[in-house]
Amino acid sequence: MGEDNLCVIEIDIHKDKSIEEIDKIRQNLIDTLPPNVGLVKTAHGGLHIYCNRNYYRLPSNRNVKIAITDSFDID
Repeated sequence: MGEDNLCVIEIDIHKDKSIEEIDKIRQNLIDTLPPNVGLVKTAHGGLHIYCNRNYYRLPSNRNVKIAITDSFDID
């Protein structure tokens, strides 16, 4: 995969959750991902998901709060 196809998705888990809830949310997210993506746990307990965008043209190189849930936000 060329670096021009690399896509990083940031998951920010809401900080108002207990450590146990954050761990459970993060594990549930990990369990839904395919095994061929790269994962990094961030300093604040979220995730960076590294994946191949397969030449999909993103509308911007910076997408903030693309999805907002009760437990986490996706950038």
